[in-house]
Amino acid sequence: MIRQFALGLMLLGTSTFVAGCDDQNKKEPSQASAKITSSQAEIEKYNDYIGVANDLTRGFREALDSYRERIVPKLATAKPLNEYYVEQDNRIDRLASELKDALALAAPIPEIDAAAQSFRSALEQLSPISHELSNYADSKGYLADKGDKARARNADYLAALTETAQQEAAFMDGVDKRDRVLTKRRFDEAPKDTAAYFRAGLIFYSKTAMDDAARLFGEPSSEELRNTFETDINQVNDAANNWNAKMKASANCSGMMSSINSFLAQGRTVIEKLRNGSYEAEEKRKSPLPASLRLGTLQAGAKDLNQQFNNMINSFNRPSC
Repeated sequence: MIRQFALGLMLLGTSTFVAGCDDQNKKEPSQASAKITSSQAEIEKYNDYIGVANDLTRGFREALDSYRERIVPKLATAKPLNEYYVEQDNRIDRLASELKDALALAAPIPEIDAAAQSFRSALEQLSPISHELSNYADSKGYLADKGDKARARNADYLAALTETAQQEAAFMDGVDKRDRVLTKRRFDEAPKDTAAYFRAGLIFYSKTAMDDAARLFGEPSSEELRNTFETDINQVNDAANNWNAKMKASANCSGMMSSINSFLAQGRTVIEKLRNGSYEAEEKRKSPLPASLRLGTLQAGAKDLNQQFNNMINSFNRPSC
């Protein structure tokens, strides 16, 4: 099974909500000022949440899966340990601190706030046992005690990591829902036939493409899903070309177009390999490596597509033009 793609979340500019001030606000400066201040606080808080979410490309769900697959079976035997690790330890306190700072901002974001608080609490519960076991792993204490400490602390660590992974998923779901609303709003409200309109369309269509890609990778033999994904990719291509044409008059966007083209290229590679059966043939070929680590497999194609998508979104979060 291929896991759901990373979000590829967009930061908000300071004009996103401020542009809503109307004539009534112009007549009442204090009210308009309060609205702008509230909007700016909401933008700051949302961007803080986006920073946390974009830092979770490989998150606690993956850490939990890896621990269960690689470590838990070793702990179930009486054999001395020759391998032990815990993941994400150096990020736990930083993520909890970033969530604390975001939650301290007064502007409410109902889709995310409660989940962010629960995620922060889970991280704070995970922190001490993770630090304890990380030090144990880094110093190879398991070679000295044959894994006794790892076995004694396994149930508590597994429970804390599981809770963190669950709260992470709820937080990411809330951020994703908010992001989709704002992505669609930007596209709908942008003035037609402008660089801003085509930029918003490019991002909207690319996220639609990634949603459809997730469904396609779940049913790779579906011609209907493949055709839908191909339509999405063509819409991204058209929006990108129109955006680039608008931007050429004032700036050189070749660097950002490079990341867009890489995403388009990987999308078209996926379509072609599904169409000609290359993925299926590679997965039938005997190999000592799992499919996720082999070039030319469906899982590798999904991973590459996800990476190119995130690279493209990151280029828009750090624009060069």
